[in-house]
Amino acid sequence: MACFLCSFGVEHQFFQTVSFAAEGKPPVPISDPGTWVTPDDYPVEAYRNQAEGVVIFLLAIGTNGTPLGCEITRSSGIKELDEATCRLVSERARFTPAFGAKGVPTIGTYRNSVRWVVP
Repeated sequence: MACFLCSFGVEHQFFQTVSFAAEGKPPVPISDPGTWVTPDDYPVEAYRNQAEGVVIFLLAIGTNGTPLGCEITRSSGIKELDEATCRLVSERARFTPAFGAKGVPTIGTYRNSVRWVVP
């Protein structure tokens, strides 16, 4: 995770504040994460191959509540499913931003998964 957050300007000494221990609040999805990826989004090649899998992702969330970037932390083993996951959640997910110990919006992270099942 350190390299992922570094790419968004989060310096090493701030990693503890990004973890939101007791002193801050993590980002909170505004809409239901279950609506970010739908059966209509199934990648064509993966559908043709009847490929299924679970993708675990990590989003860096900016101070305005929009994703800054996406990292696959556990691949489904299917490139098309992994790429579609990051693309779709980055486009559709919106958050109430994370807040640091002093109540100031800060960069945060959000982790979740997408289970791809052929419709």
